[in-house]
Amino acid sequence: MFADEGMRTVANFPSAAVADRYGVTIGDQWLNAAQLATTRLETVYDADHLLDKLTIID
Repeated sequence: MFADEGMRTVANFPSAAVADRYGVTIGDQWLNAAQLATTRLETVYDADHLLDKLTIID
């Protein structure tokens, strides 16, 4: 599996293309929730230190 190229902003997200290609619906409510769920790290970490502090919930 390969990543799609390009950066997508919340204001210009290709919902129709994602639905056609991957069969999922990403609407405005989901995009707003994802945008509000982001965080800003005050300290810059390299990859080794970031992995110790990062928690991913599936």
